[in-house]
Amino acid sequence: MRQKAAIIVLLLATLTGYSQIIQPVSAMVFSAPSSLPNPDPYGNMFPKLLQLQNGSVWMVWQKTTPTGGQVYLMTNYGIGWGPEILVTGNGYDNISPSIVQTDNGTIILAWSRGTAGDFNSYNIYTMSYTYKWSTPTPLVTNSPSNFDPVLARMRDASVWLVWSRSAPTNGNGDLYYKILRNGTWGLETLVPTASSSAFEEKLPTLTQGADGRIWVCYESNINGIPQLYCTIFTGSSWTPSIALTGTPNTDKWPSITMDRSGTLWIFWAREIPNGTTSPPNPQTQYQWDIFYKNSPSNGTSWTTDASLYTNINTDEQHPSVFQGPDKKLWVVFDTCCNSPGNPYGNPNLFIAKSDIIPAHDLAVSSIVLTPFPNPRLGENATFTVTVTDLGSYLETSTLSLYVNSTLVNSVVLSIGPGSSNSFSFTWISGQQRPAKYSAIATLSPVSHELATQNNNLSYNFLLTYRGDVDRDGHVT
Repeated sequence: MRQKAAIIVLLLATLTGYSQIIQPVSAMVFSAPSSLPNPDPYGNMFPKLLQLQNGSVWMVWQKTTPTGGQVYLMTNYGIGWGPEILVTGNGYDNISPSIVQTDNGTIILAWSRGTAGDFNSYNIYTMSYTYKWSTPTPLVTNSPSNFDPVLARMRDASVWLVWSRSAPTNGNGDLYYKILRNGTWGLETLVPTASSSAFEEKLPTLTQGADGRIWVCYESNINGIPQLYCTIFTGSSWTPSIALTGTPNTDKWPSITMDRSGTLWIFWAREIPNGTTSPPNPQTQYQWDIFYKNSPSNGTSWTTDASLYTNINTDEQHPSVFQGPDKKLWVVFDTCCNSPGNPYGNPNLFIAKSDIIPAHDLAVSSIVLTPFPNPRLGENATFTVTVTDLGSYLETSTLSLYVNSTLVNSVVLSIGPGSSNSFSFTWISGQQRPAKYSAIATLSPVSHELATQNNNLSYNFLLTYRGDVDRDGHVT
């Protein structure tokens, strides 16, 4: 199994505590790491994070036991992490999980399953969750072996799966992808600019940018030393791969996300000399540290590489980053050392968080109709529309109300961060016919606003008859 070498390195690391000093990038400060619940003597690694539609956060990861890997789950409902739950459980080696939620609420889990010790046996399996987990189902079984699946939901409601297929004939790694649309998985397709028959491309991560383009970043040894590269799907083609790192050090396990301000962030692990030697042989000792960089320009330029922590004789690996419900970046990774909260000399999970990410974000938060539930023919309908500034800045925008695509009225508004204001619109029904109608409140986007999906809100209602006493649409 590929993880064995990494586990051996982790177990050889000596023990030390965490430093409280973090180097900021673009004025961002991260908290000191804290241990996630339930550390144990087994190896806990390859975490992945997901915020559900109900606001909770799910984390899946791989626990490596003497009989092989298993996928575990923990949930955070805003008051802390719950107990760990075993998701898989059989005689197979279940490793490197990823998780996503579709628009209809279904949760999809994907991971690599094989036989421990048989590198050529691994394929991608999947399970889904509504009220309970479904039976594991093979999703990618084409030879050779398939590793490290990663899932992401796009704004068009599709779900992308990217993974690495490994064989000696393709340099031990090429990237493939397939797309889930309307409940059906499409054909698997080679990522052409992230694949080379002579070199190894693996450990993919993906996200969608504010402009709709899809970023796939990965590790490749095309220039000798494993470094990070990215390729972008523009909607019709893939761009040439660009190098994201370029040092004499090995870079692995990237994780990329875009925050609420539109800044791209990528985290990874880098192997570096730590300035110590191992007596009696004066050989330089190496360790794995988490590094990161960001791009406020949508990938046009990137900040310099920065280390998340500067601890000596520790190994931090397998970072996973996303923006949590508290509007902060969450970075989960595993460390092997006896840091506070981890009394074992094996990988266990830790989390660090950034400051709140500032952003421009206006939202139509509610529409209230008077008279309720429906106006009668000849009555005027009043729509009270509430606008909330979910962002960090004073904003000026235009709020418009339409009924069946006909403009009722527009107002210019100014609103401060954390505030809500309500505005009334009157719809005159005298010349209308009893029927179903739809009112839509729309905010014009403000400069640099990324989350525009909450700038619109609709309200369906009936214009009923004069004799409808209880306004339910029926005259009896």
